[in-house]
Amino acid sequence: MKIFMTDSDFNPINALDVVFTPADKLQTSYKLTATNPGTYYYNLIFTNNGPTISSLKIYVTIPNDFVLKPIATGQPVQIDGAPVSGYTLIGGMLTVPVGTVNNGQFFTLTVHLDYALKGSTPYPKDSQTSYRKEYSFTTKMDVDVDLVPCSGIAARAPTLVATGKRVTAIGGFVTDLNSYPKNGLTVKITDPVGGVKTLTTGNVMGDGFYFLPVSAGKGYMVQLYNSANNQVGIQTNIEVVQDAFVQVDFNTLSPADPAIHGFVKDKAGNAVAGVTVQLIDVSGRVVATTKTNLGGYYIFRFSRPGSYTIKIIVPTGYIAATTSVNLTVKQFETATVNFTLTKT
Repeated sequence: MKIFMTDSDFNPINALDVVFTPADKLQTSYKLTATNPGTYYYNLIFTNNGPTISSLKIYVTIPNDFVLKPIATGQPVQIDGAPVSGYTLIGGMLTVPVGTVNNGQFFTLTVHLDYALKGSTPYPKDSQTSYRKEYSFTTKMDVDVDLVPCSGIAARAPTLVATGKRVTAIGGFVTDLNSYPKNGLTVKITDPVGGVKTLTTGNVMGDGFYFLPVSAGKGYMVQLYNSANNQVGIQTNIEVVQDAFVQVDFNTLSPADPAIHGFVKDKAGNAVAGVTVQLIDVSGRVVATTKTNLGGYYIFRFSRPGSYTIKIIVPTGYIAATTSVNLTVKQFETATVNFTLTKT
C-alpha cells in the first residue's frame, strides 16, 4: 500500500505555497488570496497480495483547513476514476466503503481537496514569510479476511506543509460557462512593450488553475491555447506590482470542448513518468504530443469532436500489450484511455 499527496495533475507534492496580498489599501492586514498548487489529491494505491478481502473500509482524517472539492466529472471521492457511492465525511473523518478485493487485485483511491482558508482575512503582513502549518492525513482501515475482522490497521500518514510565500505573479482559474475547470491548456504571458515577446509559458492544471511568476510591470498580455495550439482566450493590459499576486481568470470557455486523458502505469499500479503520448487524427496526422507527468498522467484538451488514435511511445525497459487505442470523442465528453506497461 502506498499513500501520497499530489497536485491536480498527479505530480507528487509534500508542500504548498500560501499567497497573501493586501486586504485593504492601507495594507494594514492581508488576505489569503490563493495557494500554489490550487487544489490537491490524496492518493492511496492498495494491492491485495493475500487472500480475498470480503469487506474493506478505509478511514482518512481530513484536516480542518481542507474541504472535499467535486471533480468536474463527478464526486470528489473516486476509485480508479469511478465515483464512490456511500462515502461519508463526519467530524473530519472520511469513510470510504470499498467492499471485496480479490487476490492480486489493486485499485487507486483518490480524494479531491481544496484549501478552505482561501479568501479568508485578516492576516499580519509578515504572513508572507512567517505562515506555516503542517497537516497530516492519518489513514486506517478495517479488513475482513475469511470472515476474520482486523480493525484499526494504521497506514503511514502523508503530510502537507503550508508555508507563506512572497510572490510577484499572475495566475487564476480557467473554467467553462458552467464553472467546470478546463485543463490541459497552455498559458502564455507576453510583454507587448517593444514588440510582443513571450516571457513565460505554463500549463493549466487539472483543477483549472495556473500560476506563473513574473516581474513587476505593466502591459502584460495573457493568452490561452488548447492542445491544437488554437488561441481560446486573451486578456491584455495586466499590471503587476512587486510582491503581489494578480488573479486573471478565464471563465467563458465552451463546455462542449472534448478531452482525452488517462494514466500510464506498470502492472503494480506505479506511475510511469515521461512517456510520450500522441493524439492522431483520422488522416494519420499527429495533432498534439505530450508526456506523462510524475503521476503517470496525461491530457489532451481540444475543440473538435471526432475519431482519434491515442498512441504511446513505449520507453526503453518496458513492453506493452497495447500501444494505441482508437476512439471517437463527442462534444461535452471526457474520454479516458489508460495504458499498462510491463518491465522487461
